[in-house]
Amino acid sequence: MRALVWFVAAALVVGAATPVAAQESTGREGLWGSFGVGGGWNLARNIADETKPGFAGYVRLGWAVDRHVLFGGEGMLWAREEANQVLTRGNVTLTGLYYPAASRGIFLKLSLGLSLVDFFPTTDSTVVTTETGFGSNIALGYDLRISRSLFITPNVDFVYQRIENADNTMLLLTLGLTFQ
Repeated sequence: MRALVWFVAAALVVGAATPVAAQESTGREGLWGSFGVGGGWNLARNIADETKPGFAGYVRLGWAVDRHVLFGGEGMLWAREEANQVLTRGNVTLTGLYYPAASRGIFLKLSLGLSLVDFFPTTDSTVVTTETGFGSNIALGYDLRISRSLFITPNVDFVYQRIENADNTMLLLTLGLTFQ
């Protein structure tokens, strides 16, 4: 939890900084895409009353509506290996990013779509269990310019999944590369 507090504080400090002249142009025009990796926690409590850490990643692709709004699609994944099986949770969603100040890189993201949960055995068995349901997430991120159309993008995502009358939530921290 301490890492999350530091991450959000750093994103807010960077977002509040006065942009240099080279950063005045947002670059938010036309096609955009992003991919990233990191980690996260499945916040659903297990029998031992623990949350479980795992690997996280995402891919996004879309179109800039204007300097403040981007729309597109996103696939995100959380995975963990435990007890001879790999558990994956993911969402495939329609995604909107909103930049409150067009000249700054901070954004809010909302995604709605489909959630997927898979159990893959790591032994010789070939039985794979897949469940689907409703998926959404809300996120805070920041585009830090490294070239004219390339950005480093830290993200904090809160993910919600509803599968067969069961709720699940995840908290993901990722670092991405975005082109615009």
